[in-house]
Amino acid sequence: MPKSILKYKKLLLYTLGDPAGIGSEIIIKSLSQREVLNSAIHLIIADHKSILKVTSILKSKVSLNIMTGFDSVLLEAGALNILNLSNAPDVELSQPDAASARASLEYLDRAVDIIKEHGSEIASLITLPVSKEAISSLGVGFKGHTEYLKERFNVDSVLMIFLTPVFYLYLATRHIPLRDVSAHIDYLELKDAIKKMDSLFSKVDKHKPRIAVLGLNPHGGENGMIGDEEVLIIKPLIEELKAEGLNINGPYPGDGFFRNRERFDYDIVVSLYHDQALPVIKALFDNTVNFTLGLPFLRFSPDHGPAYDIAGEGIANPASLLKAIEYSLTLNVS
Repeated sequence: MPKSILKYKKLLLYTLGDPAGIGSEIIIKSLSQREVLNSAIHLIIADHKSILKVTSILKSKVSLNIMTGFDSVLLEAGALNILNLSNAPDVELSQPDAASARASLEYLDRAVDIIKEHGSEIASLITLPVSKEAISSLGVGFKGHTEYLKERFNVDSVLMIFLTPVFYLYLATRHIPLRDVSAHIDYLELKDAIKKMDSLFSKVDKHKPRIAVLGLNPHGGENGMIGDEEVLIIKPLIEELKAEGLNINGPYPGDGFFRNRERFDYDIVVSLYHDQALPVIKALFDNTVNFTLGLPFLRFSPDHGPAYDIAGEGIANPASLLKAIEYSLTLNVS
């Protein structure tokens, strides 16, 4: 019986994302680095024609191993293994449409099926960028990979965490309208999430983290003058967590927090809504990684979208994906 190479190397499972975006480009650029290619076994769920098109544009010499189904015995080391769904033959780079959106969802669904059946063989899932709007236009209630995977694996809660070069950023709320943020800040849920973040950091970095919590309202609410969530929820929560032994401070006004470089000594920053801190870290770092905590497997993704406007031009930056691959092989949360 042929032996699986998974006895010797970890298997990273990727989904291509939208084939009209830059997913093909950043995976080919990443695996063109020999040390990255050889660091694991790489399997991507895609239409192989999307990958071939970009290897031609980039003049890449990355070896491709095309498969029609998941079989660990057929995986090759030193190659990009492609589980070919042949579902996007006419999709053009930078031209997203219903076919590209449908294909991106099919890659994700196939990954779910594979993980449910072969989860013990897979070290991590790395999802490449999709368009939430495009997938939702198919009539699918799709708010993002994090929410979709939470539902498909029937878990109670997941945390969206951005791993930056300096600190972990936790988003207390994710893909909801700004007008709904306040109603979604729940005392007990936020307390549970911050304690999970404290535990995660303690396991990974081997010391108790310093945690900063941002305020919700302008200037941190000015003691209730501009909103009272800080007074009613956030300050009491911080005091309770301090009493339980956490090294936590805040709430800090969001507008000035990152201007003070001393604040970068914090190990964890808690952001209360999606666009409160993400614009800052995306401006500061090009290799931040999105990590989902709470799924029965490790899931990472680059911190950017499909970038249709530059797809096919050969200028996409793979830095975030490269860091995602590194975390996939090194982050130990057990």
